[in-house]
Amino acid sequence: FSGRRCRLRDISPPLLFLVQASTLTCLLFIPDVDSFSDDTTLAWRLPAAQEPVTGTLANAALAIAQSKSGPVVALLPSSRVTFIETLLPPVAKAKRDALLRFAIEDKLTIDPSTVHAIVLDAAGRKSTSAKPEHVVAAVDREWFAAAITWLNKTLPSIAAIAPLSVMPHVDENEWALALDGDSFIVRDDGFAISIDQPVASPAESTGSTLAALPFTLSLAVSEARKQERAPQRINLVTHRDSVAAATIAESWANALHLPIRVQSSIGTAGSASSTADSEFLGRARRANLAVGSFAAVSGARRYGSALKPAWILGFVAFAIYLLGLSIDTWRLNREAAKLQAQMRSVFMASFPQAQVVIDAPLQMSRNLQGLKRERGLAGGSEDPGRRLLNELAEKLRTANAPTPASVQFNEGMLTATITAANPVVAEALERTLGAPLRVTRDGATVQVSLSAAPSSTAGAR
Repeated sequence: FSGRRCRLRDISPPLLFLVQASTLTCLLFIPDVDSFSDDTTLAWRLPAAQEPVTGTLANAALAIAQSKSGPVVALLPSSRVTFIETLLPPVAKAKRDALLRFAIEDKLTIDPSTVHAIVLDAAGRKSTSAKPEHVVAAVDREWFAAAITWLNKTLPSIAAIAPLSVMPHVDENEWALALDGDSFIVRDDGFAISIDQPVASPAESTGSTLAALPFTLSLAVSEARKQERAPQRINLVTHRDSVAAATIAESWANALHLPIRVQSSIGTAGSASSTADSEFLGRARRANLAVGSFAAVSGARRYGSALKPAWILGFVAFAIYLLGLSIDTWRLNREAAKLQAQMRSVFMASFPQAQVVIDAPLQMSRNLQGLKRERGLAGGSEDPGRRLLNELAEKLRTANAPTPASVQFNEGMLTATITAANPVVAEALERTLGAPLRVTRDGATVQVSLSAAPSSTAGAR
């Protein structure tokens, strides 16, 4: 990739605390710029690298991918993160967020909706109050959203996006003071203050300039003494040479009346232990600002964004399917209503005496059964009248009888009247037709009757 080797003091923000960060974690430093683009320059340090490198975001992404490094932690410049202290009672998250908005408005005198804030661990000061004091880290919402959008374009998963102040390890009752470029003070409870006043190096300044104490540091120590929270020692973290760092530490220790210990931040690629790296990663994750609505930096959310067109296409297809299903349901319901109206019309035409129509098919079925019973039809599917008629016709055909002049079915009895050519033919027919037929003759007229079984003639007419 196209990048250049550089000295630590040339990088803004400076890449400090390389020992504490460990060689296992890739460090990415978000630049302090008002807007982000593909040409924006940033600094990063790979686990195996001896020195930090600067370049574009595409260069950083390629280098990280090729190095197959561990977690990637993005660090925000200290000038972009503001820390406040506020009392937050142990209540539900929704209520605490509401109280936090009031605290931001009170402490920072700005609209809370323009700020994204997270609550860090409880402040180092011991408190017996029901409302323990907490440290809150806040960043401009619009700027932070732009930074995350810029990162998500090309970078792999980022373990955390935290303030630069999480870099140094700070023991209890101690402070850390970071110099060189992006300078800041950080307490043992995570509260950090950015130092805007530049500190010159011995080669670039006179003795009076070197001895000048940053007003921010002097004020922070003074306020801590008033609250009985002054540190027992300050660790000066810098990449300056030991002589310059010792000169600064001695001068400022005399001014603050506090011991200041010089702590080098430069180490080789393999000098940090996995324990130190794990501790740093834990601090970064506890101070991770990419939470809530800004959790898009996570890998799952990024992959979800990459699959967004497919999700949209699937949603549109499902919506079209539901629309078609709704149209089919509406059409079928309309046809069903039309059929119901037709059946009602047919029922009313067939049975005009009906007063109320609730279920036309059921009512018509019941009325038809009633009509069958009135006409001597069995309750079953077989018509007894037709059965008797077929049986009588077969017997008359066997006897070569003339076609009956009339046929009647009454009370389960089928009677056929046959008119013969003369009484002699009638008498012969009477002898031919026998049981189970009942035959009577009156001159040339012969009446043949056939009775149905009692079970099939009940109610027949």
